[in-house]
Amino acid sequence: MVSDIIERVEYSLAVNGTISNWLAHGPDLSPIHNLPDVVPSEGATFGAGRRWVLNYWAYHPESIRLKTRLYQDLKPFDWQPTTQPILDVPFQKGRWNYRAVGEDGVVDFSHFNFSPALMRAWTYAQLTVDTVQSVQAEIQTIGPCQAWLNGACVFTYDETFRYVHPLKLTTTLSLQAGPNDLYLHGLMLGWREARLVLGMRLLDSPAIRVRLPLGDIPVRDWQQAENDLAQIHIKQFAFPQLPITLELSPTAPNPVTMEAEIQTDILGRPWKDTPDLEIPTCVTTLSLAPGETGSIPVPDDMLKAITTLPGEQTLHLILHSDAARQYERQQEVWVTGNRFSHAPYGDYESRRQEALEHLARIPCDVMGTLAAVALGQQEYLDSLAIEIALDFLQRRFDCADFYAVSLLMLLYRYGGSEHLKEADREKITATFRDFKYWIDEPGLDAMCYFTENHQILFHVTALLAGQYWPDSVFTNSGLTGRQQQQRAHRRIQNWILRRLQGGYSEWDSNSYMTLDVFAMLALAEHAQSARLREMATALLHKTFFMLAVQSYRGTHGSTHGRCYVTGLKSARVENSSGIQRIAWGMGIFNGETRATGLLALAQNYRVPSVIQKIGADISRDLVTCAHSSGRLRRHFD
Repeated sequence: MVSDIIERVEYSLAVNGTISNWLAHGPDLSPIHNLPDVVPSEGATFGAGRRWVLNYWAYHPESIRLKTRLYQDLKPFDWQPTTQPILDVPFQKGRWNYRAVGEDGVVDFSHFNFSPALMRAWTYAQLTVDTVQSVQAEIQTIGPCQAWLNGACVFTYDETFRYVHPLKLTTTLSLQAGPNDLYLHGLMLGWREARLVLGMRLLDSPAIRVRLPLGDIPVRDWQQAENDLAQIHIKQFAFPQLPITLELSPTAPNPVTMEAEIQTDILGRPWKDTPDLEIPTCVTTLSLAPGETGSIPVPDDMLKAITTLPGEQTLHLILHSDAARQYERQQEVWVTGNRFSHAPYGDYESRRQEALEHLARIPCDVMGTLAAVALGQQEYLDSLAIEIALDFLQRRFDCADFYAVSLLMLLYRYGGSEHLKEADREKITATFRDFKYWIDEPGLDAMCYFTENHQILFHVTALLAGQYWPDSVFTNSGLTGRQQQQRAHRRIQNWILRRLQGGYSEWDSNSYMTLDVFAMLALAEHAQSARLREMATALLHKTFFMLAVQSYRGTHGSTHGRCYVTGLKSARVENSSGIQRIAWGMGIFNGETRATGLLALAQNYRVPSVIQKIGADISRDLVTCAHSSGRLRRHFD
């Protein structure tokens, strides 16, 4: 409960007039209910206003036009201020929290949406001036935005949307003497990666003070907490040697006592609501003198959890000063209980066995439960892992193709055995018969079909599902399994041939080359066509050769056609690390389970000895020259 006396902390504008400190909330997400009214779910796939744009990159002009049409029909600005915000007080679908802007001057509410979503966000600040005045303001937003001042909407923008780079829009704020309540309310219509930002700069640097209501937190304590945590230095992202360490700056004006909390990042994960999955946290109290280093131990149960969770896992390190626990500083860190190998060790078969044992410890994952059954550690394939994967297919979430190939590997290995429960078998069958296998089939969704890893995974899914149920009719397309198989066969052959003749568009990607390997392994193991098995094997040889000559001591350290920030910070989180470790004994087993799992389980494919030797070469100097080429194909790339 908040007391009647509200404490307010005061901030100055940045040198360039930016409001650097806000209370913020968002993003709140809801389905785009009018999508079927604006975009036809059947008929021609391509063309202006057709459904292909949902599956393409949001920077395309057609994406902007579609968002504008949806917005005009939706008219979602139905909010207006009521009760004044207070830190940590409930609002909309959550609570108001404190946010300081980055160098770009905005609060970033960006979010990855597996299906199309309406995103909303809010910021609040109280502007205090001594006299009545009008000031010019520059608003930063990615899409439609409103500014509310003292209970009135004083600015509305709804003309267009951007993708990444914000719009900068000017308006005039008429401020009364004393406090002025300012809100920014912005929205985005987003599918897959969607950026939503809000920010404001007051031009000509007027004499304005920014105040934020803290509730009953004493202002002096809040400011002390800010100053304390600003002096803490965390110098790395990955901590291969535990414990996690941090340092209080030698120039800090006083000692600091704080609480360091470690949490596993599970928000947005498909298994985050699993009832029996225990996600531990740990809290450490530290008291540091200026210049002193502190240690944050990671308990065994948390180390086990982070080591055995699927996907690209990181930890949130959250610092709270004793002065005011409500003020916090967060930083992403990475730890693991697994060892990174900098030099070759063991042999191919022992490393495959090691990979299976690692995978078998991973819950809620199809390849993990496949490994556990293969090792005799489980009698039945995990129903929860199957349910999570099926949910992606049933709701046609982006990345459903990743889960589809995993489920097909499960079927081809254990579909006719007692290891697969009959109820799970029936659910898998029904889901695959209703699935959408390519962009030209009916249905509105945000699944990505255009990038090369998604292309081949969808085609492999279509082929192997058609093989498995040759006489069944797939309801979304109306094709029989044989017809679907024939169509996918041609597409796969063309896809592989282009990579054999040229190279990957996502060249040397430490994220997506692994998924290409996953698709090729699935073909090498289970395609009925000898020709496709031969082509897939040839591309696997080429891909592992590329990986061998573009890696050094387990680090896939080349340029990358696509990559993510964590994979640049540390080789320990590269998706390509696990298959390197199997192939030539360097790298680490992390949360990548698909290609690592299938390479460990493979019966028909083995990385050739000569490529293993190339990958295992740890000469002091390594110089590699590479060339890739290709030709852009409309409606495919």
